[in-house]
Amino acid sequence: MTSIASKIRKGAYLYVGLALVFAALAYSDLRYLQWRVESGLTVYEMIDTLREARRHEKNLFLYDAESELDASLSFIDRASTLLATHAEAFAPLESHVPISSLRPQIHSYHSALQDYRRLLGADVEQQQAARTRIREQGHRLQAQLDTLQMAERAELRQAVGGSLLMLIAGGLVIALVGIGAAWLFARLAVRPMNWLEQQLAAIGKGRLQGLEPPSQDQELVSLARAVERMNQEIETRNRQLLQSEKLASLGTLVTGIAHELNNPLSNISSSCQILQEEWSRSNQTDPTRWLRQIDDESERAKGIVQTVLSFAREREFHRQWWPLREILEEAMTLLTQLEREQVTLDIAAELHASVDKQRLLQVLVNLLANALDAGGPKVAIHIRAELVQAQDFDLPADSITGRRPCPPHRKGPLLRIDIRDDGPGIPAQTLPRIFDPFFTTKDVGQGYGLGLYVSQAIIDQHEGCIAVVSPAGEGSHFILAIPYETEAQDS
Repeated sequence: MTSIASKIRKGAYLYVGLALVFAALAYSDLRYLQWRVESGLTVYEMIDTLREARRHEKNLFLYDAESELDASLSFIDRASTLLATHAEAFAPLESHVPISSLRPQIHSYHSALQDYRRLLGADVEQQQAARTRIREQGHRLQAQLDTLQMAERAELRQAVGGSLLMLIAGGLVIALVGIGAAWLFARLAVRPMNWLEQQLAAIGKGRLQGLEPPSQDQELVSLARAVERMNQEIETRNRQLLQSEKLASLGTLVTGIAHELNNPLSNISSSCQILQEEWSRSNQTDPTRWLRQIDDESERAKGIVQTVLSFAREREFHRQWWPLREILEEAMTLLTQLEREQVTLDIAAELHASVDKQRLLQVLVNLLANALDAGGPKVAIHIRAELVQAQDFDLPADSITGRRPCPPHRKGPLLRIDIRDDGPGIPAQTLPRIFDPFFTTKDVGQGYGLGLYVSQAIIDQHEGCIAVVSPAGEGSHFILAIPYETEAQDS
């Protein structure tokens, strides 16, 4: 398995290697350019030497001084020596001025001057002929020197242009490699960081789905596994928190439930005593009415116990179709201190929803219990439920939402549940914090501040949202929105 670190190291090695190759090429080119300049200086020295020989030639003819002849011959010898000892400097110019023809030309010019030395003091016509020959040889040599000079300039200009072109090309290559390295670094490091940020943001919103790393690099796979383990641990803690809050709610409700169970048990006991007394007086007594009452009260007690056990039982999240009104009836059964006439239900009997009944029941119990705690035994509660389209869903002004935006970012119908009470409401300074864990305004020992936090987590599991609005002195209004699935599903 590859790793990001190894890829970055390889990229760095490649970049450094290319930089070294470019540096070596640049060094080699600069060395060549230096040699070319030094060769040019040699060529120019040889050209200047021959031109100096011609200058002394002119002086010779003007002043007829033998010393000028010696000087001219000396410069020609020096030029011949430069041409012989620095043949490599003249090699690049071979295509312009063949060195094989330049050497004989210099030799001919030298021979013409030597012949003129022998004719000094001789016949004037012979000297004039020798001078003519010297001038002709000098003109031919001068023409070759001019061509040689132009060729040297062209070669030097070409060498400088080649070096400049190589520097530009090398700079572009280095720049392109740098851009490629930056892109590679972004792909190998920045993009995984963005992916991690998105995954952590999703976890912060309660979505604990499995993680698929954007590549199979060792660091990302290890990170994905670590985050997956963290998700599993969070999921386990969430289940424990849900169960703990549920048991805490049961502890709060247990007194009322015990009282509710006491009534049918007392009726059963009374019916049994009456039946026994009447049976002892007369064997003609029909026990059917009393037995029916005993059976009815037993079923009533059994229903209460089953509701409590179902509420307390821990199990995996599972969505099924349930009549919404039935779930609310069970919630009111658990809240024995809540009188039925206190609650107004505006819910169609045929309204069903695909929900986890046990968890939605926990949310409803929390909200109804909070309304009772805040408003007291005389509080009036109105519950309305309906199906609305997501684009038609709206919240009252100044609403406070939970973690998820409300309505959820999805199309299709939503199950909307509005729970209002006419209690004192929630103080404005408290309202923004009601969904925070362990935040409570109750006295110590009266609550743990987890009810609304857990309710929010349950609605998040349903991919829905929760919101609340509480104008001063006008009670509280909780709004639940749950995506309305077209068929039941496991989640």
